[in-house]
Amino acid sequence: MNARAIVTITHTGSSPLILSNHRPGALIIAATGSDEIIRKCNLVWGVEPVKIEESRGLIETVRLLRRRLTESGFSKGDRVVFISSMPFTKSDSANMIQVTKI
Repeated sequence: MNARAIVTITHTGSSPLILSNHRPGALIIAATGSDEIIRKCNLVWGVEPVKIEESRGLIETVRLLRRRLTESGFSKGDRVVFISSMPFTKSDSANMIQVTKI
């Protein structure tokens, strides 16, 4: 798929840990509103934690993350995979994958 990054919006930190075990070629970005999860993800191989404000919806959060990726050097056309749980505000296991281009 040649994604430049895999962005997991996480409430528990489990998804970045599972992704890290597979050692993907893409950067793993763990987006969370929890300082505890940020600290946990700092210890996981290949995971770059990013602090985000808690939001009510997936669309708003993905829009915010796309903007932050662009500001951090991602280019138009870069492929990014977003992983999250649905319904969004629950911390159940990740069950949504969205592949998109910046």
